[in-house]
Amino acid sequence: MNESLTKDEIVRKRADIQALFKSARNLRTNILGMKVRPNRLTYCRVLVAPLHGGKKLSSVERNALRRCGKELFRRNRRLLRGRAYDILLLIGRDILDAPFDERISQYRSLLLQLK
Repeated sequence: MNESLTKDEIVRKRADIQALFKSARNLRTNILGMKVRPNRLTYCRVLVAPLHGGKKLSSVERNALRRCGKELFRRNRRLLRGRAYDILLLIGRDILDAPFDERISQYRSLLLQLK
């Protein structure tokens, strides 16, 4: 099975990004935040926003947070099959310290709230 993230699965248009920040449903756990908005496509798209929490993040930290968010989306795509959402993942530094199983369970708990 191909698990790569295609360019179509990333929110890119400025208007779509602004709509996500402005008028999306907010979901939150202790290490992960998510804003979700239905789209008119037949698949889900993702945008990962690293949170700095008042401290400046280095480019290494920002990229690690982005990779972590994209991996969560990629590996759990099957849970979103048949739905069409634009998803904004708000990820802070705490997620890098959390064990992988904790990241997955928190992400899945947010996805279950969508039903």
